[in-house]
Amino acid sequence: MTRFAFVKISTITLCCVVMSAVAQDPVFSQFYTSGLYLNPSIMALEETTSLSLHTRTQWRGDLGANFQTNQASLIIPIPRKEVIDGFGGGVGLTAYQDKALNGSVQSGGINLSISKNVKLSQKSQLTLGVQGGIIQKSIESASFRWTSQYNPFIGYDANIDPGVDNINAQITIPDMSAGVLYFYNYNEDFNDAKMDGYIGASVYHLNQANQAMVDGEKSALPMLYKVHGGLDLKVAETINVSPNVLAVMQNSFTQINVGTYVTYMFAPLVERWNPAYVLLGGWYRLNDSYIFSTGIGGTYYSLSFSYDLNASSLSDFSSGANAYEISLKLKKPAKKMRSFHTPRV
Repeated sequence: MTRFAFVKISTITLCCVVMSAVAQDPVFSQFYTSGLYLNPSIMALEETTSLSLHTRTQWRGDLGANFQTNQASLIIPIPRKEVIDGFGGGVGLTAYQDKALNGSVQSGGINLSISKNVKLSQKSQLTLGVQGGIIQKSIESASFRWTSQYNPFIGYDANIDPGVDNINAQITIPDMSAGVLYFYNYNEDFNDAKMDGYIGASVYHLNQANQAMVDGEKSALPMLYKVHGGLDLKVAETINVSPNVLAVMQNSFTQINVGTYVTYMFAPLVERWNPAYVLLGGWYRLNDSYIFSTGIGGTYYSLSFSYDLNASSLSDFSSGANAYEISLKLKKPAKKMRSFHTPRV
């Protein structure tokens, strides 16, 4: 489902139930294409300025609860001669919008990130990142039917005042996050590398701001923990295989993704818009769904698509309402390929 908790909206609902149903952060299936949403330190590995756009649509079917998440990131590297590969880190700006329950509940945010590379050896480096910004949440109380609107003789009566004047239609809260990423390159040279390894961790909502939308109430925004890692294996001159794992934890909910990317380079990366490689991926989100992805890219861009096939008990009544994602990354050509690179081409 990718949403850690989901409560199907019935005709009787309370604001606290609604907000708890969508309080968990959405998670992208193509998590490495939305790097700042995965780990703020990952942007330190970008060779050039890049712009990433990502959209996810979930459960557009008969469930009565469509989810739509959009995210955009701008990353600018910081060059420094004295650090590995001449890159000292990066700065980034990211924004997202999440519409839940057919738009009745929405959240969005904008964050500024900064990261730094730390050279550990000729074959390894550590990147550190911090992120800060704001989150805005809103709810359309008129979209719900409240228990106070039920007449014991006729049932729901829209003419009854629900008495929810103490619910704020919109709130804005500060947000802080941080992350760390370790990279290891067995062969030092990117072009000769047979194996790269990486492992990272990030914590979002460190300040646990009060997200309660009811006057006088307190509800701390739960911290979101992410641990991810994998390998990049050059199995042939034109083929790379990249097994990866992602574990996400928030409140008492845990989600684990395991799978593999396969990249086939069928043309050299030259300064043209011509495609140079194709990517295929297969994933399993434990006890939830199967994920299939494909993409194509070149020097200036990469474009990918993924589809989540529901494998949970929800599939019994979801009427085929699964999820899909589309991501686009635009970037300047790199004058130099660094020995440490992001988990995808």
